Amino acid sequence: MMGITFLIVFSFSQMNRIAYQKILDRGGLSESAYVLKSKRHQSIMAVNQALKQQKQLTNYQIQYQVPNTKITYLYGAGDFKTLPLLSGRFFTDDDFQSQVPVAVVGKKVAKTLYRPTQQSYLKFKGRYISVIGVVGNQQASRLDSQIFITTSPVQSLTNQSLSHFKIVIDGKPTLSHLSTFQHVLKAQQTQKLVTQNTPLVGRAWLKQYWWFIISNIVTLGLSLLVAEVWLFAVRQMAQKHSIGAQVRHQVRWHELRGFMLSLLLSMVVTTLLAISRLYVLQYQDLISLLIFYYLVTVGYFAVRLHRIGHQTVQ
Repeated sequence: MMGITFLIVFSFSQMNRIAYQKILDRGGLSESAYVLKSKRHQSIMAVNQALKQQKQLTNYQIQYQVPNTKITYLYGAGDFKTLPLLSGRFFTDDDFQSQVPVAVVGKKVAKTLYRPTQQSYLKFKGRYISVIGVVGNQQASRLDSQIFITTSPVQSLTNQSLSHFKIVIDGKPTLSHLSTFQHVLKAQQTQKLVTQNTPLVGRAWLKQYWWFIISNIVTLGLSLLVAEVWLFAVRQMAQKHSIGAQVRHQVRWHELRGFMLSLLLSMVVTTLLAISRLYVLQYQDLISLLIFYYLVTVGYFAVRLHRIGHQTVQ
């Protein structure tokens, strides 16, 4: 069972790795993010002022993306999803209230920065902006060429109205009070950043991760096969020895308890060893998946063990 558990964690880690790469390509935005289209002619600074007045809005970010460019103006509040840093830091609440804009850039952009001292600067629209962080990781992604610049209720480096931007909002863990954002932004259209075409997951998800579904079906079958091997030994023992009903009940409980403990121990030990070596991002989802495997395998074992007891009596 240890090998099967390792396969479960390995396939899950590979899915996490691909999913994380997608997040990087989207500039740190999750699949739960929303795209809002607005023809409102107000500026970003005016919208930020309106958002700040909505005290119920916390733990969110709003990206004003300039179409066909790598430029994103950013505003946020509270705790929200951040990006992996190669150096420096990411934006904080203070940056989103400041009169002075700062920038975070991808590692490709970082090579072009002006660096007269230890501080780096991004030349943007005829002025130099302090760069407080460089984002990216070892793998290449679209994030490497991105430029993120703060906006606030008191400053914005662009005077263009909302209609010129692709507006994306995201929350942590998920976005709350969507209707409030729609009202403030006067959104004419709202849709998920990653379209879902099925009740649970999107068609794009199925196309991307079909191998993960198949691997889980295979590993679940192997788990049940392990249960069958254990049951085969129990059946052989029952056929060799004639025992009373009370003793037979005790034997079944002993075998079930032994199987449950052995399965649990092997899964826990293997999982701890595997996650120390493999890339795992969604620990809660992995634990839920392993609990599902455990319950299904134990349930299957208990039902088959009960039937074996009846067959032995007959």
